[in-house]
Amino acid sequence: MDSRLEIPALPASHARALQMLGGDQTDIGDLAEVVEGDAGLAGSVLRAANSAASAPVSRITSIHLAIPRIGLRVTREIVLGTVATRAFQRLVDAGMDVDETWSHQLMVAMLCHGEARRRALSVDAAEAAYMLGLLHDVGRLSMASQEPLRYRRVMQLIEREMDPLQAERMIFGLTHAEWGGEVARAWDMDEVLSEAIESHHDDVQEERARLAQTLHAARRIVQNLGIGDGLRRTPAEVPARTEEDEATLALLGGAEGLFAQLEWYRGAMTLAAA
Repeated sequence: MDSRLEIPALPASHARALQMLGGDQTDIGDLAEVVEGDAGLAGSVLRAANSAASAPVSRITSIHLAIPRIGLRVTREIVLGTVATRAFQRLVDAGMDVDETWSHQLMVAMLCHGEARRRALSVDAAEAAYMLGLLHDVGRLSMASQEPLRYRRVMQLIEREMDPLQAERMIFGLTHAEWGGEVARAWDMDEVLSEAIESHHDDVQEERARLAQTLHAARRIVQNLGIGDGLRRTPAEVPARTEEDEATLALLGGAEGLFAQLEWYRGAMTLAAA
């Protein structure tokens, strides 16, 4: 491990929310209490509940009313996204395309959830898949946020056509996937999720790795849709969508519906397009 890297610190309310969302079940009352105690989380949930897409009859200011309006699953996703985006604030200094980076993370998360549904995984597994999709690049986000000037050197190597993992290992001594596994464990994330983050660039074949397989499929579809991961690297050959990919997209309203959901989530998290 690079001795200059540290596990990203989270505010107490964000750490509690992350631990709560990583469990098998989330108690609505407990989640509402955490959200109410943090202005950033509360703002995101209320923006989502009062948005035009939520068809509000009247504007609400209560978290206990907001959660039923948008639903527990969507609330979980809004809270998780807000925790993630607030944790990493210096990405632009590393030379990353911040707009594309978060579009990538959110798109992969939504497609992971859709892929889990298509595979008829349990509700808990589908929610874990969303969390995996949103945080699969937590190692890269951590590296770039903590050491932006060093990660800019990684970006320069990538622009010269070096493989991103090789560039990270040259500059940091490890890859973002390896560091992401350490961050996930330090944040008390489930070991299955931590392993999936750590191995998300590996070739996953085993049936026991079905969660990681949803991530591989989601990343393939996102690449096909033309969304990069914020590294500004000359894109490789775009993979064709399979019949399974088309079925997953259909569950999410097709590509058009998926992009509409992306903008809704971005708006709730104040990630307006640049």
